[in-house]
Amino acid sequence: MSQPRILLADAHPLILDGLRRLLELEYEVVGTVTDGRALVKEARRLQPDLILLDFSLPEMTGLEAAREVKKALPASRLIFWTTYDDPAYATEAARIGASVYVLTRPTGGLLSSIRKALSQPDGVRRPHP
Repeated sequence: MSQPRILLADAHPLILDGLRRLLELEYEVVGTVTDGRALVKEARRLQPDLILLDFSLPEMTGLEAAREVKKALPASRLIFWTTYDDPAYATEAARIGASVYVLTRPTGGLLSSIRKALSQPDGVRRPHP
């Protein structure tokens, strides 16, 4: 059985490198991007199972990019991994079709959120602290 394919999007290359190293233990990380336009382009090209992204991306925000990705690839799961602890962001992420919204805190919730998003039907999850 093949590993789920994940695309990572964050404005900070150091964060992308750390996420890649963590996730490659369990998943196939098919690419990393540092801006929203590249995210849309690479998502269309790579067709990942899951996209882990931040709201703060240059060129096109994470929300704008997520809208485009969901139009082109409705089956791809989205997880927003962010420092924005704002219900308005969580609501908009859910409206777009994000599987889960994870706050970047040292709680160990990222891997469990990825597992849940990949194992569930297309339902939307609430924010995970």
